[in-house]
Amino acid sequence: MLLDITPYYLAAQDGIVVVSGGFYGDEFEARRASDGQRLWITPANRYNLAPPVIAHGLVYVSGQDGDLYALRLQDGAVQWRFAMGDGTADYHTSEPAVVDNTIYWGAGPLVYALDAPTGVLRQFYHLFSDKEDGGPGEYLYFYSPPTVADGALFVAARVTPACNLPHCGQESATLYAIEIATGAELWQHSESEGLPTLPAVVGP
Repeated sequence: MLLDITPYYLAAQDGIVVVSGGFYGDEFEARRASDGQRLWITPANRYNLAPPVIAHGLVYVSGQDGDLYALRLQDGAVQWRFAMGDGTADYHTSEPAVVDNTIYWGAGPLVYALDAPTGVLRQFYHLFSDKEDGGPGEYLYFYSPPTVADGALFVAARVTPACNLPHCGQESATLYAIEIATGAELWQHSESEGLPTLPAVVGP
C-alpha cells in the first residue's frame, strides 16, 4: 500500500511558525516558536497547499474557492477576503507575493495588485486580454508567484483550453514584464509547452 504524504511548507515571523500541509487534508496551522504550542489551525481543504506568505501580521493564501485570503497571524481569523466571483475556482491561482504594502496575485486572466493590509484593489494587469471574453471554465490559467524589481512586475504564466480532446494541447508558457505604474507590457518571452516557474530577479 502506498502512503500518500502531503508535503509541508513553513514560514515564521514574530515568534510564530506557520505550517501548510497535513496528513488528513490541506490545512494551515500556527505554532509558537519557543515551545511548539499550537495557536490555531484552519479546517482541512479550505486553502491551497502552498508556502505560507507572511507580512503585516497577516498570512496570505489562496482558497480552494479561487479567492485570496488574509489570515491574522496571531489567531488565524480571516482579516479580509478578495472574492473572485461565484466561489468555484475554474482556474489555478498564483501564490501571492508581497512587496512593501502591495500584494500581487494572479487569478484567471488577470494579475491583481491589492493593498496588503486591507485587501483593497489598487490595480490589475491584463496578461490574456484575448481570452477574457471566454465563458467560465473555457480556459485554465497557470501562474508562477509574481516578482517585482525596478518598477516592473515579472510573472510566468500559461493558458490552455479546458478540455480533454486531442486538439486541446497546451499553449506556450510566457514570461511577462509589466510596467507597474501604467500596466503596459514591456516585453514577453515564450517557450512552447513550458510550465510556469518562479522568475528570479537579482539586483543590488
